[in-house]
Amino acid sequence: MSNTQYDIPDWVTEHRIRTWNWFNTIQTEGHPSWIRLCAKGDLLKPDHNAGLGWTALGFKLAQMLDFFTLDEANLRQDMVDRIKSFQETEGPERGYFLDPVQLKKGPDNWRFLPPRKEKDFNIRRAETRQAIVALKGETAAPDIPLDFMFETKDQIREFIRGLPWDTNPWHSGSHVSHLIVFLMTNAEVFGQPQAQTELLPVVLEELERFFRPEIGSWFTGNPAENHKINAAMKVYSGYDFLDTCPPGLETMLDYSLDAAIEAGACNHVDLMFVLQIASKHTDYRREEIKKIAFEALPVIKQHIQPDGGLCYSLDGTQRNYYGMKVSKGLPNIGDMHGTKLFTWSIALIADILGWREELGWRLPITLIKPL
Repeated sequence: MSNTQYDIPDWVTEHRIRTWNWFNTIQTEGHPSWIRLCAKGDLLKPDHNAGLGWTALGFKLAQMLDFFTLDEANLRQDMVDRIKSFQETEGPERGYFLDPVQLKKGPDNWRFLPPRKEKDFNIRRAETRQAIVALKGETAAPDIPLDFMFETKDQIREFIRGLPWDTNPWHSGSHVSHLIVFLMTNAEVFGQPQAQTELLPVVLEELERFFRPEIGSWFTGNPAENHKINAAMKVYSGYDFLDTCPPGLETMLDYSLDAAIEAGACNHVDLMFVLQIASKHTDYRREEIKKIAFEALPVIKQHIQPDGGLCYSLDGTQRNYYGMKVSKGLPNIGDMHGTKLFTWSIALIADILGWREELGWRLPITLIKPL
């Protein structure tokens, strides 16, 4: 197959400044690091004790598009300080990054995940991982160790085997990826070498139990087709954090390239991430990867709103976040989650097509780097 050259569309070239202008509309006056979900109709307003998720997403967006060279104030340090302010310093939750208003307003989310039962387990893990990688993108780190982490090999085995690999492998792969980030953070930042030398190998061994070589993903039973790609994406993010090539890349590529491009933000970015990781490690079906990546751009463009942001759903701004209603779902305006996810998709596509350096964009940090 001939090597086709793909030109950068004008709207992609304009995306950085257009998104920066939109970003200014969701900053809180007097507190530029207090980021809102959207300019109108948001229900979870940022204050001293609320808005961790929106600031972490905004920080990653700012890193990808290098907003800090457009800002006259010290936005970078303000965002670092704000994210760090959400880390718990005492008690059994020590080390978690928690948004107390979000936890209070959200639905009861008791979920039993061995070896212990914790309220809002999924939110705590996901928001903490997001905060850590957002900080890492600017060579910052948590101030204290992640004391909530598992301490024994048996605890890790029990936890991974108790995840819903049959009904929700994306969720399961996400939690395993969180484990990798937490263990490596404690090892690299806080001098806990056993987290890397003793516990991390157990995580990778347990992953092998759920790997399906005929698909190249991690699951049991027969989950929905897109969940198989979503699960691979989440596990890939863990391997990428370790700067390690995941197994079964070519098999997963065969499967992914036959999948339809989805219009939903998470499904879309998951597919692009799988393709980008594959193109980083192999030349297998490279021209087809480029073609499907380029053809994904019009899907993203549909989500650009009149205010310059992108909406998570074509029906309106994102309404729910971890089961909590966070907006009225107003149409024709962008929201932070959609803008960040679709910008990440464009950045992945730009990397696949060789545009990223010309655009001056960065990929968000996923792999481990010394701090």
